[in-house]
Amino acid sequence: MPPKAKNHKKQSASSRKRNQLKSHTKQFPKPQSELFKGLKKIDRSVFKKLVEKHHSDKGNKGFDSWTHLVSMLFCHFAKSTVVV
Repeated sequence: MPPKAKNHKKQSASSRKRNQLKSHTKQFPKPQSELFKGLKKIDRSVFKKLVEKHHSDKGNKGFDSWTHLVSMLFCHFAKSTVVV
C-alpha cells in the first residue's frame, strides 16, 4: 500500500497574519495598568459575598457596587480631584 499523502491546506493571508499576531503577543506581555493590577488582587467572589451580606446593591438605580469600586479606584489612580 502506498503511503497516504498529507493534506496540506494553504493558509489565507488573513489567517497567516492572525497567527503572526498571536505569536507576537506571546513574546511580549501586555503592559498592565496600576488599576488592573489592583483589581486583580480583589477576590470577586468575596466581594460579592460582602455586597450580599451588607445589602449594598439594594435599591441601586445606576452603578452596582463593583462598578462603583472600579470607578473610585480609577479616580484615585488618576489623581482626580472632582468626580462628575
